[in-house]
Amino acid sequence: MLTSNVAILAAAEIALLFLVISIVLLIKNRALRKLVSKLQARLEQIVEDLKVARALKKEPVPTAPTITYATHIEKQLNFTKEYHEDQKPSQDISLDIDPTIPLPRRAAALRHAILLAEKESSANTPNNLPNWDTLNKRYEAIFSFYDDYSTPSEETGGQEEIDALNSELTTAKKRINNLEKFKQLYNELEATLKDCKTTAQTHFNRLSEMASEVSDTEAFESSLAAYHSSYDAISSMIETGIDVPPAKRGEDSSGEIRHLRAVAADQHKIITGLQKKLRDMSSDEERAEVVEELQVELNRQIRFAQESETCIQLMEDELQNANKEIEQLTSKLGKVGELKMELIETRAQNEQMRDQLFKLKTDNRKLRQKADEMAKRPAEKSGEDSTALKKELADLQAMYADLEEKFLDLKLQE
Repeated sequence: MLTSNVAILAAAEIALLFLVISIVLLIKNRALRKLVSKLQARLEQIVEDLKVARALKKEPVPTAPTITYATHIEKQLNFTKEYHEDQKPSQDISLDIDPTIPLPRRAAALRHAILLAEKESSANTPNNLPNWDTLNKRYEAIFSFYDDYSTPSEETGGQEEIDALNSELTTAKKRINNLEKFKQLYNELEATLKDCKTTAQTHFNRLSEMASEVSDTEAFESSLAAYHSSYDAISSMIETGIDVPPAKRGEDSSGEIRHLRAVAADQHKIITGLQKKLRDMSSDEERAEVVEELQVELNRQIRFAQESETCIQLMEDELQNANKEIEQLTSKLGKVGELKMELIETRAQNEQMRDQLFKLKTDNRKLRQKADEMAKRPAEKSGEDSTALKKELADLQAMYADLEEKFLDLKLQE
């Protein structure tokens, strides 16, 4: 009996233990399911990201253009030159490093000199490595500039001469353009006069046929002949010319031409009106009225001829003056080719002249220092050395002045 109770108790304990284990396993299983669902969602997200990454990898990625060091320096040089030109300088950027120049222009000139030194030092070197010898020369020239350099006085005169030539050339171009316009107006006036002459001849023939119907035939025919001869006078003036004292030029001449063209147009209208009246007239009074109008028109033609004479003479004077100016400018422009050849030849020497000039500046400064030191020594020890040194200093100063003058001439020719 006791054994059966113990067995039942043991079985109950074992069942209870299995129940507890089952409950624990159930809780663990639920937690694992949640973890698996999270891992599955994460895995799906990773798969989607992998698909997007593969799609982006297939598309070509645009590569930015590579900019070399020399290209970057060249771009900065252009920016510096544009800024310097915006300051409206009166001389080249390499000369604006003078302490008397305003600060914006001087800053641009200093930056230009530094960038130019970097460009020359890195040219034709592997991996853009600097050439320190070139850099030393350039920076030595920049450092010694404020001690030895002075702005040349010849620059102003040369610039004024260039400005005067440019102004003269601009004025001559304007005069030539005006003469071209005058020539065009003159051709139009000549064509208009020819048309008027042809029209007047036609009307003259018609009026001559109608003269037999007028009572005072002789007076009518004389007025008609005088009216017809007005265009012949203008034609002879165009062909042979006439001597008239020169009058106003420019705008006055163009105003005269416009006035003559307007008068010629009015003549066409008047001739047409007279032709219509002659066709419609039926009495002696109307004929007398037409003759009177012809007399008035003849007076107008005389005034028109006089104004045409003045206009033609003005245009001839303008053409003569323009031809003289063109000859002068042609002689000046003939020298441009020679100057260009000289400029090409001297540009090759420009860099060498600069280096020699900077070396001479340095040597001159050192010799001045030696001369000062020698002057402080006793006279009996430095007599012969001082004489030789002074002679050498004078020779170097003369050579320096010549080279500086040639250098400035080269800069002006650039």
